[in-house]
Amino acid sequence: MEIFIKVKVGSSETEQILVKSGLRQGDSMSPVLFNIVLEKVIRAMNVRPDEGVKLQNSSIGLLAYADDLVLMEESP
Repeated sequence: MEIFIKVKVGSSETEQILVKSGLRQGDSMSPVLFNIVLEKVIRAMNVRPDEGVKLQNSSIGLLAYADDLVLMEESP
């Protein structure tokens, strides 16, 4: 079975594109691979323990849940 996609930006849409590799949405391996890649990205960001928003005696530099990421920066 061949899989085709289209990319839509605003009201513009591309022609069909043949998908040659990757996982289909809903594949049981998707969350595992996503977490592996996300771990690498988060570590590469080098968020220091003292960066971010101060909350009592702690700092929150990065929030990550499922496919959402929030990089916290303290306002000047």
